[in-house]
Amino acid sequence: MGIDSIFKDAHRRVSIAKQRGQHDRSRMWTGLDYPSGMKEVIKKGFMTPVCGETPRILGWYTFTEAGWAEYDRLYGEAPDYFSPDFFNFSTPFGRIAA
Repeated sequence: MGIDSIFKDAHRRVSIAKQRGQHDRSRMWTGLDYPSGMKEVIKKGFMTPVCGETPRILGWYTFTEAGWAEYDRLYGEAPDYFSPDFFNFSTPFGRIAA
């Protein structure tokens, strides 16, 4: 998964958390992938594993402060992921595609 896909999936997870009334960002698990799929966002300092990493095993990840800042830059003005308007939204990566 590329960085744009990781952030798009994180927006989906943040939207679900908000629908559940969960707004504490420090408790949001914003990524689920294999360590190899998260290598780039970890290297850039955007995410960190919740409970460590095991090669070839899915794990949960959460945004760092830098990750939340990047998320806010990319998706701060985005509609809820489940809104029909979301797929007309554009990020610096380009228009969101279904």
